[in-house]
Amino acid sequence: MNTQKSVYNKLFKEEATELASHEVELAGLDDIVAAEAAPNQFMDKAIAAKKEAMTNFVEAQRKYKTVIELCDKYLPMAKELGDANTVRTLTNKRKMANDMFKALNIDITKLK
Repeated sequence: MNTQKSVYNKLFKEEATELASHEVELAGLDDIVAAEAAPNQFMDKAIAAKKEAMTNFVEAQRKYKTVIELCDKYLPMAKELGDANTVRTLTNKRKMANDMFKALNIDITKLK
């Protein structure tokens, strides 16, 4: 009887140990799942920010294109009138807008 009792005690002890190890494994898995949620939230924010940045870069580029087109429109008129000051101003503004347009193009390419 003692032998049988001893065997039963060992069996029940092993089951308890086995269950404890499963609980540890399940707790570890829960920790991993919880830890994975944090980077996913940041990735979602980063993706949204990237889309917004892309939209803003493209819109800024359109605005600079408008500046270039307006300078191209009024520059010949200023030259025809002989207004050197306006010609210089329009030329500088066109160059600055063109440089910014090109820089934004590089930024847009990098962001893709």
